Amino acid sequence: MRDRQVVSRTDYVRPLAVAAVFTVAGEAMVFIVWELVHYPGGDVTAKLLWVTLAAMVLAAAIGFMVGFIVGGRYHGTVAAVVSSFCYATVLIAGILISYEIDMAKNLFGVRRDPELFVLTGILPAILTAPLYGWLLHSNLGKALLSRIGL
Repeated sequence: MRDRQVVSRTDYVRPLAVAAVFTVAGEAMVFIVWELVHYPGGDVTAKLLWVTLAAMVLAAAIGFMVGFIVGGRYHGTVAAVVSSFCYATVLIAGILISYEIDMAKNLFGVRRDPELFVLTGILPAILTAPLYGWLLHSNLGKALLSRIGL
C-alpha cells in the first residue's frame, strides 16, 4: 500500500473523468429512450435539465467515492473490484432516487412502466461496472487512458 500522502492526481482525476464519460453517455440514452421513444410527452426542457444534472451529480459521486476509497490504498484486481462496486452502487442508488422522483413528478413516464425504467437503469449500471474498474486499474486500461490524455 502507498502512503496516503502520496496519492497522485490520477487517483481522483481518472475516476471522475471516466465516470463523467459513462454517466453522460448513460443519461443521453435515458433521454433518448424515455423522451423520444417510450414517453414523448411532457416538458422536454425539464427532462433535458434533469438528465444533465443527474449525469454531473452521478459522475462526481462516483469519481470522488472511488478516489477516496481506492486512491492510494488498493491496486490491481482489488482496486478494480472495489471501483466497480462503488460505480454500480452509486448508479443503482441514483436510479432508485430517480424512480421515486419520477413517480412524484412523472417526467419520464415511470408510472406507465416502472419495471422497465428500473431495468433500463440497473442493467447498464451492472454491465458497465467491470469496464469502469478495468479501465482504471488494469495495465491495458491505464495505458489506454494515458493515450487519450487522462
